[in-house]
Amino acid sequence: MSDDDHPAGTLLPRHTTPTWEMELLLSGVTVFALLQLAGMMDEAFLALLPRLDRDWAALSRLLFAYSKMSVLTLAIAFVLHLVLRGYWVALVGMNSIYPGGVRWDRLKTGPIQRRVIEHRGIRIADRIETADNRASIVFALGVTFALILFGLVLVVVVGFTISSLLAWLFGWPWLLPNGVFLLLALIALPYAIAYGFDRRFGARVAPAGRTSRGVAAIYLFYARLGYGSDSNPIMTLLKSHVGERKVFAATFVSILFVAAIVMGQLALQMNPVAIGDYTLWPDAEAGATDSVVHQHYRDQAGPINALVPTIDSMFPAGDYLSLFVPFDPKLHPALLADSCPDIWNVAATQSQRAPLLECLAQWQQLTLDGQPLETPALRYYSDPRTAQQGAIAIVPIRNLAPGEHLLSLRRAQRKAPEDHDKAADRYRIAFWK
Repeated sequence: MSDDDHPAGTLLPRHTTPTWEMELLLSGVTVFALLQLAGMMDEAFLALLPRLDRDWAALSRLLFAYSKMSVLTLAIAFVLHLVLRGYWVALVGMNSIYPGGVRWDRLKTGPIQRRVIEHRGIRIADRIETADNRASIVFALGVTFALILFGLVLVVVVGFTISSLLAWLFGWPWLLPNGVFLLLALIALPYAIAYGFDRRFGARVAPAGRTSRGVAAIYLFYARLGYGSDSNPIMTLLKSHVGERKVFAATFVSILFVAAIVMGQLALQMNPVAIGDYTLWPDAEAGATDSVVHQHYRDQAGPINALVPTIDSMFPAGDYLSLFVPFDPKLHPALLADSCPDIWNVAATQSQRAPLLECLAQWQQLTLDGQPLETPALRYYSDPRTAQQGAIAIVPIRNLAPGEHLLSLRRAQRKAPEDHDKAADRYRIAFWK
């Protein structure tokens, strides 16, 4: 670059990236929308998760993680791009105000430091060009990483669709969900074999031979599916100039960083951690006799704890209180099938709707103040807060004495009861009248 590239009074250097205005427009418009979209995705996923069994829950977590990573990657890239572009604009603006550059004779620097700076010889013009290039690269990589993750979402969806179809046609339940990854590995295997053969033996094979044509046909097939080096021109261009190892390392670290953010945020949302000096103070535990857990009260609980039994309030008013027991697709099917298999297997019929509720009521072993409660009539119910399906029981409390009372019912768990502490085998819901 010559000194004529940006003479005095020129606002933008001649080699400025021609897309800088479009980059700023896209980043500024979309960054806030993407951050809001991330929050909407959290709410939708946390509302959907309690309605899914273990297979669908595993898939939904995977799809949510990839989708959220794609959105956050774009958001982070656009925020970083705005910062880098802002720095570039500041350099360009200051260079237009002071085109003569730094006046070292007016700075209080020592001679050694000045010689070091002059030896490096980094001019403002070079810094402007470097900042310009860096901002464009960050913008391009952010879009590329997001498209890669979005492509993974599509691949997993296609794999799960094919696995579900095979499981339904041939009765192979083992295909869900782990069979999805086996199927994806089988789909990618021909490309991996062709790529490895090409790298190791491609130079020894005749270009017009049958082997060469076969490998080329595999490449062409996957290229039509959008898979291959030429399907991502931004990444290919960058690897050819920067180096494949550096680009791969940057990609891996970036995706790992975003994945840690997504999974950490999800873990904190599902299991909130109290911030502060509570190291030596015990947590309130569901089922513990010394704890009152706010998730059991509908006027305090949020939609995240959609699978926890709830009553109206810690201080119910009137002659009755309602106990809602949500249906857990991950746990209740196996428990009900074990307790009353004849009823559960045909529960979809109209004649078995009432026996199924009776089976659930007997399994719950509901007690009030330590005494078995006459099995109240259950009704099918949908929680308006969470749209969670389940059963509701109306418990009379008119004749209860003023003071503390305790509702208790069995807690659905994956392991056998003998593998757990007795205090965790039941929900204990305290209320005061």
